Amino acid sequence: MGCLSLKSMFKKLIVLLLSVVTVMSFGGMSFADEDAYTVLIYLNGTDLESTYYDFQQAFAGNGSKDLEEMIAGYDGNEAINVIVQTGGTKKWANDYVSSDETQRFELKDGAFKLVDSLPNQNMGYKKTLSDFYSLGF
Repeated sequence: MGCLSLKSMFKKLIVLLLSVVTVMSFGGMSFADEDAYTVLIYLNGTDLESTYYDFQQAFAGNGSKDLEEMIAGYDGNEAINVIVQTGGTKKWANDYVSSDETQRFELKDGAFKLVDSLPNQNMGYKKTLSDFYSLGF
């Protein structure tokens, strides 16, 4: 693996900041319960998914790998809801996230279950982000 350029590191930092995990009481959707906590993850696929590595002859798929890590780390604690909004890339390296829609998933029973599909949205717009995070209030 090569060194990351400053621009690449900055992009990853921005994606990380956009993916900041917010833990709060969750209301307004049927899968949350009053005493539960919810982790909201905004997963903008952009470079995470679509960076092409010549040496591997493959796309990175790092956003999909992040989703796989969340599934692997799932401990079944029903007091914590994990909700992920996906979008922002032309192709996901998994078979359950669509690049044609902005989707919201809940991590439940060791898998991501689709809970909402929206028309494709620009994940870089602050309104897309704020609409997602407004679910937590």
